[in-house]
Amino acid sequence: ALPAGELPRITPPNSHASSTPAADGERVYAYFSTLGILAFDAVTGDEVWRHVLPKASYLMDWGSGASPVVHDSRVFFVQDDDLNSFVICLDAASGKQLWKTPRPEMLAGYSLPMMCEAGGRKDLVVAGSGKLIGYDPATGAERWSCASLLRTMMTSPVVHGDLIYLAVQSY
Repeated sequence: ALPAGELPRITPPNSHASSTPAADGERVYAYFSTLGILAFDAVTGDEVWRHVLPKASYLMDWGSGASPVVHDSRVFFVQDDDLNSFVICLDAASGKQLWKTPRPEMLAGYSLPMMCEAGGRKDLVVAGSGKLIGYDPATGAERWSCASLLRTMMTSPVVHGDLIYLAVQSY
């Protein structure tokens, strides 16, 4: 049990348990909107580290649905909200912030980051408001973007081989 503090109002069907944990065999990583990203020992369940994040802000009270992704001993997390969007990379063992890249043009969204490898290069690919963006996973620098998406992204890219697929929705 973890004290979560005062929970923000959210609009159903979202819940405060919408985030999906990630694991690497040593630790389980979980995000909770009022606590940040937490790492737990995969064997004992003990908390290993906690990285506090700014509380997400959603103008329509949609609430958070972001989930951590683990790859190559790093934890990647995207918080696209209506005031302070960013993508962050943490060291999986210590929780130390390796880099944080602001995403000021992004509004509330729910796309998870995906790793894509093509031509011998790895990119961290994230969909957001109007754009699909490829970041350097080592530095967080934007490498490329494709401006052809809708305002609110609720789907995540799917990578197969050297192709990236993305479904978009419209109201």
